[in-house]
Amino acid sequence: MKKTLYLLLAVLLLVSFSGCNAVKDEAEDVMPDVTEDFNNMNDSTVKDNNNDTILNDTPTGTVTTTDKTEEVKNENVSEYSKYSDTCYGFGFTRVAKGEIPPIGFYKNLMEGMNACYIGDTNSKNIYLTFDEGYENGYTAIILDTLKEKNVPAAFFCTGDYVTRNKELVGRMVDEGHIVGNHSWNHKSMPTLSSSEFKEELKKIDDYMKENFSYEVKYLRYPNGEFSERTLAMAKDLGYKTAFWSVAYKDWEAGVVNGIDYAVNQVTNHIHNGAVILLHAVSKDNADALGTIIDNLRNEGYTFLSLEQLTF
Repeated sequence: MKKTLYLLLAVLLLVSFSGCNAVKDEAEDVMPDVTEDFNNMNDSTVKDNNNDTILNDTPTGTVTTTDKTEEVKNENVSEYSKYSDTCYGFGFTRVAKGEIPPIGFYKNLMEGMNACYIGDTNSKNIYLTFDEGYENGYTAIILDTLKEKNVPAAFFCTGDYVTRNKELVGRMVDEGHIVGNHSWNHKSMPTLSSSEFKEELKKIDDYMKENFSYEVKYLRYPNGEFSERTLAMAKDLGYKTAFWSVAYKDWEAGVVNGIDYAVNQVTNHIHNGAVILLHAVSKDNADALGTIIDNLRNEGYTFLSLEQLTF
């Protein structure tokens, strides 16, 4: 009996320290439709082969950063030693339409950190956001639809995206959308030293200021991976961190399920105050966006900018 208990303990310890980069079994690449406890799901990560966003379904193991002596915004980083470096992965939980997806203790971690995943659940306001890891030919279509429907959105862009797609980024700015920081190299932020963390964000900020006279205010973590320390540093650097409450597996560029599939994945899980995450690499999303907007408006929802969301 003791031998069995020791073996079980060893296995649990191995899982606990597996880090943020555990690879999810392809047979389990979609979370259950209803998850009772966001924090008790199996460790799992889904990674896009094209290096776009990774959606983590649950907090994973512990990652210890190597540098606690650099400065962040002219403050000694030793101030951040009180914050945990445990790496958590923000994924998505599928719940019935109108219900609020649970995020467990993540909600406590966000408090006071200028971070949120949801708006006012007493009003039918919703927020549309896109992740832009690379361009797959659909962002122009998305922008055309948003302009036609007069809907604001936020686009979280990597360094590779903003440097390769200046015309599209210029349209985002000129047409009144938010351009958010998705980091320069799309790295797992909790694994970076403090100076590396600051540099990953500063490069995007500097590029947007120099090329578009645009000030970046919003952050979305690559891979959805964050820690208490990164939340604290991001806050002190002046960012508002935007997570999400409605998402689906839409980041595989070669997978086409059709307009109806994309529409249902969003509208069947919508709720008051929803922050919707879509990937712009998806043909389905580009083709379905107009219908998604029309259907949700017909249900009484109003699309607002993240600028109107309380963090």
